[in-house]
Amino acid sequence: MYVLAHYLTYLVFYGQAIVYLASDPFGQGSDLFGTAGSGIDYSLLSQNGAWYLEVAFIVTGHAAALTLAHDRALVLYRDPKQAVRSQFWMLGVMVGFTMLALWLLAEAGK
Repeated sequence: MYVLAHYLTYLVFYGQAIVYLASDPFGQGSDLFGTAGSGIDYSLLSQNGAWYLEVAFIVTGHAAALTLAHDRALVLYRDPKQAVRSQFWMLGVMVGFTMLALWLLAEAGK
């Protein structure tokens, strides 16, 4: 989730470079697979589409992190109330991270 949330556009756009870089791996003008003349298609993913996907990945990743941390706390503390209390700070931090990430994505789209 982390990689998709933070590097989605990089993977979608610059991952396309593999197609033409494989044809000319050393930059000497060769065209091994006939794809050296191709380029990056920036219309593959719209800015709004990227924004919604990144929001979904960020929220899903942070929710998963909280769930896993709570499961681990239940193993460590044995008492469910103590396990829940031990996770309050984590909940606050993750809500803060989520809000910051959503704000940064909204500002980047302006």
